[in-house]
Amino acid sequence: MTPMKRFLRASGLMVLLSLGVPSMSAAESGKEGRTLEDILSQIPDKELGKLRGGRDAAALAEVSKKLSAAEATKAATLRVKLDKAEEWDFPNQGNVKGWRVQSEVERLRAAGLYLEGRVTLYIKQEAVSELPKFRSGAEFLVTGQVSRCDVLQPSNGKTILNVDIQVSKLVEAKK
Repeated sequence: MTPMKRFLRASGLMVLLSLGVPSMSAAESGKEGRTLEDILSQIPDKELGKLRGGRDAAALAEVSKKLSAAEATKAATLRVKLDKAEEWDFPNQGNVKGWRVQSEVERLRAAGLYLEGRVTLYIKQEAVSELPKFRSGAEFLVTGQVSRCDVLQPSNGKTILNVDIQVSKLVEAKK
């Protein structure tokens, strides 16, 4: 839940707004595609707060389970800044060629917890015949099926949100 929604709910304005004011979709607001913050907002701050310190394995598993249930195997359109691409063979799917594209690491903050957001795109040549040329930091709208969405805490003390997408459409985002 965004800070604005929390404020509106706490002040009672959320009820008034929900009585007759239609909500704005991403397209109407001029922003297409969801962000990693949008994905994280599905987890209550109280649960995310338990991840601080990196010692609660049960809380980590619970947050990952909720994120996976909410996102994995579902279609999504995300707004992503791309970093680097490499040719990729899909080993479990026969002789399929394509690319694996990493996003820039995005610094996120939720419930007083700092996270690194990472998106990995898996693009088959049959879905996108040619990978568009891009510079590191170029923003794209990525549409596809989410195959992974979880949170990890490696031993270095970081908290990482991972999202993997099997891409069906990739277009440069309008500024």
